[in-house]
Amino acid sequence: MVARGAPSRRTPAPGAPRPATPDRLRTDRGALGLRYRSTPMSIPETAAPNAARFAELPSDRAAPWARFLRPDRVIFPTHAGIVLEEVRAGYARLRLPVRAEVSQVAGLLHGGALATLLDTAAVPAVATAYPEQPDMVTVSLHIDFCGAVRDEDAVAEAWVTRATGSLAFVQAEARGAASGELAATASSVFRVRPRSH
Repeated sequence: MVARGAPSRRTPAPGAPRPATPDRLRTDRGALGLRYRSTPMSIPETAAPNAARFAELPSDRAAPWARFLRPDRVIFPTHAGIVLEEVRAGYARLRLPVRAEVSQVAGLLHGGALATLLDTAAVPAVATAYPEQPDMVTVSLHIDFCGAVRDEDAVAEAWVTRATGSLAFVQAEARGAASGELAATASSVFRVRPRSH
C-alpha cells in the first residue's frame, strides 16, 4: 500500500527524469532551451583504423593539408611539435615527436599533449569527410587514457564514423610509434557548417 501523497511507481517524483519514449526523443529541451535527444546517440563500433580502407584524396584536396601544420605557423599544435603524416577522405594520422617540452615530471608524454594530438588529428579527418571543407569546432571531446608513452613518438589516427549536415562524429587512437602500445582513445563531436567565403 502506498501512503497518501507519496509518489507511486507510475508517477515519477517531482524533478525526476521522465523515461524516454519515442514521442519525447525529439521534443525535450535542456536548461538552455536547446533541443536534445533523451537517449544517448549511439556511435557505430569501428574496427581498428586502417588507412587503406579510406579513399585517397584528389591532389587538389590533398595539397592544402601539406600546409596544415607548417613549422612557420604559430599555432598551438605546431608549437607542441605535431606533424601531419597522412590524410585521406575522413581519416588522418599525425605524429607528436618525443621532446622534453611535451613530457611530464616522470618522463612520460604529458596527458595534455596527448589530448592535443587526438583533437588535432580529428580536424583533417572531419574536413576531408565533406565534399568541401567546412568551418568546424570541437563541441565534445572524451578521452580514455589506457597507457603511457615514454621515450618514443606518439602517433594518433582519427577517423569519422558519422557525418551529418551539422555534426561529425570522430573516433581516434594514440599509440607509441615504435611500441604500438595503445595510450589513449578519444571520441569527439564537431559542429560543422558550410564555409563562409
